[in-house]
Amino acid sequence: MKELLEMRMVVPYNELLFSPDEGTGTGDIKKVVIDTSLPIYKEVEKVYNALRKEGEYLFHGWNIERIYTKEEMQEAPFFQIIPKIFTFAGEECGTKYDDSHACPICGSGGKIIPPLRMWRSRIPKTDISITLGRGEEILVSERFKRIMEENHMRGLRFEPVFSGRKQIDYFQLLPEYYTELSEKTVLGVKPFEYSERVEGMIVQYPDGHGGVYKQVYPTEVFKCPNGDNMGLNVLSEAYIKENPALEDWDYFASVQTVGVKRKLFRPYHLLFCSNRMMNIIKENKLKGFKFEIARVTES
Repeated sequence: MKELLEMRMVVPYNELLFSPDEGTGTGDIKKVVIDTSLPIYKEVEKVYNALRKEGEYLFHGWNIERIYTKEEMQEAPFFQIIPKIFTFAGEECGTKYDDSHACPICGSGGKIIPPLRMWRSRIPKTDISITLGRGEEILVSERFKRIMEENHMRGLRFEPVFSGRKQIDYFQLLPEYYTELSEKTVLGVKPFEYSERVEGMIVQYPDGHGGVYKQVYPTEVFKCPNGDNMGLNVLSEAYIKENPALEDWDYFASVQTVGVKRKLFRPYHLLFCSNRMMNIIKENKLKGFKFEIARVTES
């Protein structure tokens, strides 16, 4: 497996590590991609941490891509499914939630009051996608549902999706089984920054009329002491605890959530599938999927 870190680096800080002609882009931001197995990765970490002590950032936008060999894909028993994200949330389209049993610390555990509602015109033309709001707002096409049922995939539940009062040709995908994530899964705000919470604060701005505008930022807990939410972003491959019951399922999700409860955003479960389901998806050329190997560990 090769792991590549893409960074949107701040100019001129990028020149602390790279020559001016390395990377792409013009202006104040340059895109640079590095292999995390090479020594330069540790150098980037050192510079990033030094700049953070000064209140500055080496990079803002980032992405991690993992590239597997054909043999690795053939031999892995389980995969994490990462659906395409689109820029609307269910609550913008009329979806209602029951948060009466959600964790009061991290906000994990809110449940949709059926049905999931989504404007049909906003759904991307893929076979699986997840909304900007995340949570359990996972949509799949009729074709996806048909292929999964024809191949007797185990562990998938399909619920109707509505646009206004009309049921549409997409379904909400829910798991019938959940499994524990291992603490070996690395989570954080971004690479090299592993904050488990941020404290609330009030920032004041001039309002342009001689007064002051106050912006209130609440305290946010990313790693919940109750164990409900594990962190803001997944930075490593997902590790799941060894569990013989997994052999009975082609599709399942993590017990714990990741993410944050912030306005329209909600914590979400990681999604997993068997090698068999991954191959069925690829053979039928279903769209909207990214796969990463899910590692199984004893703890």
